[in-house]
Amino acid sequence: PTADSDAQPLSRDVSVMAWISKPFRSGTSDTETGAAELILSRPLAPGRWLAAQTAAVIVGLVVVALGGYLGGLVATLVVDDLGSVGARALFATSLGGVLVFAAVGGVALLASVVCRGGARALGYSAGFVVISYALNYLAQIWTLIEPLGRLSVFHYFDAGIVLGRGGLRLSDALVLSAVAVVAAVAAHVFVERRELVR
Repeated sequence: PTADSDAQPLSRDVSVMAWISKPFRSGTSDTETGAAELILSRPLAPGRWLAAQTAAVIVGLVVVALGGYLGGLVATLVVDDLGSVGARALFATSLGGVLVFAAVGGVALLASVVCRGGARALGYSAGFVVISYALNYLAQIWTLIEPLGRLSVFHYFDAGIVLGRGGLRLSDALVLSAVAVVAAVAAHVFVERRELVR
């Protein structure tokens, strides 16, 4: 990706990240108020409690991606300048967006179970997005930082490039999927082992 082709404004990424982390923040709020300890002291397994929040985010991501894809299809039919954009390219772009925000959501999920406070969890999640975005941007304009660009989740998805290429590279999709899965699994392992009262 190049700096000129960067089609991911930071404000949008942080806004979507905040939406993604909302169910997780509710989980940390439950922890702050003691509701989580009460819930998890019952037969309901901690993993199932966390899985319900994870499922809510996954459903939300799918709905947003589907809406974006259908909206893109309508735009290609209505706007003449977009007539060259194919359905396959739009689908790949939507899929890439889902994977990026799934990776961010995985990190937000992990932060929500590691941190006792909702504000702190949101801060760590936002920090991850901002640092990742900045690292990707600096890697594009600064040769010295370029090797570190691969540490950013935004390095693996650029909407403009995906649209132009007509597809999402398998390696990029695998990296983003791995970040999401590893973070989510780590969160579930942690919540199972965490003591309810510290």
